[in-house]
Amino acid sequence: MMMLFFLLYCFFISILFRKKSNFSLLISLLPFFLFGSLRHFSVGNDSIEYARVYQIISSSGSDIFKQRYELGFLKLNEILSSISNSYTLLFIVTMAITVYALYVMLRDYSLMPGMAISMYFLLRYYDMSLNVMRLSIAIALTILATCQLLKNKRSSFILLVILASMFHRTALIYLIAIFIWNFKVKISKKILLLLCGSVSILLVIFDFLIKVVVKFFPIYSYYLNSVYYDGNIRLATIFNIVTFTFLTLLSYMIFKRNKSEINRGAQFKEVENFCLTTIVLGIFISIVSIKFNLFDRVADYFLIYILIYLPNQITKIKNTYISILITYSLCISLILYYLIIIIYRPEWNKVYPYLFYWQ
Repeated sequence: MMMLFFLLYCFFISILFRKKSNFSLLISLLPFFLFGSLRHFSVGNDSIEYARVYQIISSSGSDIFKQRYELGFLKLNEILSSISNSYTLLFIVTMAITVYALYVMLRDYSLMPGMAISMYFLLRYYDMSLNVMRLSIAIALTILATCQLLKNKRSSFILLVILASMFHRTALIYLIAIFIWNFKVKISKKILLLLCGSVSILLVIFDFLIKVVVKFFPIYSYYLNSVYYDGNIRLATIFNIVTFTFLTLLSYMIFKRNKSEINRGAQFKEVENFCLTTIVLGIFISIVSIKFNLFDRVADYFLIYILIYLPNQITKIKNTYISILITYSLCISLILYYLIIIIYRPEWNKVYPYLFYWQ
C-alpha cells in the first residue's frame, strides 16, 4: 500500500505542485518523514543492524563499535539511547535530518518542487534513506553544506562536510565541491576529456591504489574481502550510470534550446553550472564504481543535484503544453523505472512489504 500511495502521490504533485511555496513544500515532504520515522526495523536491508546497534549501545555503551562505525554516529546513538531505548527515536531523528536538508535545498534552489520531490522518491533516494542510515545523514549534511557554499559561506561548508564525515567517512571526498564553486568549473569538451582520461587511468591503476590506501588506513581492509571488491559488475551500478546520463543529457538539451528564454540572474546561472558539474562528476565516479562498488555511494553525494537541475530546466520551456508533456512523460518513465527495480530487484533496498514499528 505504501508503494501505491507514493507512486500516485509523486504523479500528482509533479503536475500540481509547479510553483514555489514554502508551506506547500513542507506539507509535501511530511509523508516521507512520517513513513520513514515510524517504520519497522525490517524495512530496509540495514535497518535491523542499526536497530540492533542502538539497543546494544543503550544497555552496554558504544565501545565495541568504535572500530566499525564513525564517532558521530555512535555519539548520536548514545545521546538518543539515553532518552529512550526504542530504535524508533533513532529513525525519527535520522529522517528529520534527511527531510530537513531536502527541504532547505528545494526551498532555496528549486523552481519546480513537485517534480524534484517525485524524483527524490522515484530515483530511490528515499528508499536509500530507509536503508543506509549513516550515508543518508552524511548526504543530508553535505546538502546543507552545499547550500552554505552557494552563499559563499566556505567555512560553514567545510565544517558541515567534516561533520558529515563523522557519520560516513566517504563524505570527505565531497570537499572537492569547494573547488568546483571557487573556480567556477563548467562542463566543456576539455573538462569531459580530462574526466575521461582521469577515469581511464584510475581504472588501470585502481588495484595498486586501493592497496596503498589500505596500507595507510587499515580500517578499510574490510572492504577488500567484501562484495564491494569482488570484481563483479553490479546491475545497480549500470542502471545508475545509464539513468543519470540520460537525465543529464535531457536536462542539457532543454537548457540549450531554452537558455535565452528566461534570465534569472548571474548568481542563479552559477548555481545551475555548479549542479551540472557535480552531476557529471558523479556519473564519472559511478563509472569508477564498476571497479569498486563502494564508489556508487560516493557518487550519490554528487548525483543528488539532478533533483534541482532537471526540474529547473523544465521551467524554462516557454511553451506550457510542451512543458507539461515533458513533465508527464518524465514522471511516467520514472515510475516505470521504479516499478521495474522493485519487481525484479526488490532486494536492492528491501523496503517492501512496508510495516509500521508496532506491527
